[in-house]
Amino acid sequence: MIQPRFTTAVIDNFLLIKYGKKNLNDIPSHVGVSPKVDDWNEWQEKMFRTMLSQLNFFYPKATVHVLTNEKHKDLKKLVWHYRPDLEPNHTAKFELYSLIDAPAMYLDTDIIIVRNFNKRQLTTKSPFNLYQLSSTRNLQTLCRKPLPAEAKQQFNCGMIWIPRPNIAITQELRSLKEEFFDEKDWIEANRAWFNNDEHPTSLLIAKYSLTMNQFREVNSFRSKCKYDDIFQMQSIHYTGVRNKKLFVKEYRELCKARVRIFS
Repeated sequence: MIQPRFTTAVIDNFLLIKYGKKNLNDIPSHVGVSPKVDDWNEWQEKMFRTMLSQLNFFYPKATVHVLTNEKHKDLKKLVWHYRPDLEPNHTAKFELYSLIDAPAMYLDTDIIIVRNFNKRQLTTKSPFNLYQLSSTRNLQTLCRKPLPAEAKQQFNCGMIWIPRPNIAITQELRSLKEEFFDEKDWIEANRAWFNNDEHPTSLLIAKYSLTMNQFREVNSFRSKCKYDDIFQMQSIHYTGVRNKKLFVKEYRELCKARVRIFS
């Protein structure tokens, strides 16, 4: 049996999100990429299926909970959480912080898992942990009114460890979004996504002085590492519209080469 190089962390629950888009009107013009909606949905479906395959390989005993706006039937350890009013955009992630009453790891489906999580990567005193920064921009530039705290770091929400879920987190994120990041034209004029959960989440972190434990090897951005570096990481995140086709291609290659990852 193939064994990982270190003692793995026990994770009993994983969270995913699955929704189809009817249009791509929420992609701001400054991104400069506008795929066809059918192509977008096809890529998302492929990535969702590959994530299920990865979790089955690395955590076969875990239950996978999927937040969705479409009806599906539960299958063994695959549990669907149907929300017909769920918005098909990043703000759907607000629901993750209270989706189930148990510790869980959320993953964007454009992530390739290279190794199991290590115990130290789950250690945190905060109610949740984010592993990488998306940028160091001052979030005040995205809001006309004064923010309740100085927030000059925007954390990436593609991977979220939630050891202490609480409905209060979900409620406050909704409130922060509505109060401070609700001017679409202003936000997109400042070259940011309007329906971005990272803005209110990063503000909440600053407001309560939460500590996010960062790891170079966890949720590492594909755009910032060479192909050969992938094998030294725990997980690789193919962020951005342009990287979805690359994800599908390299996932197949990494599956074939997976034996190189283990001793």
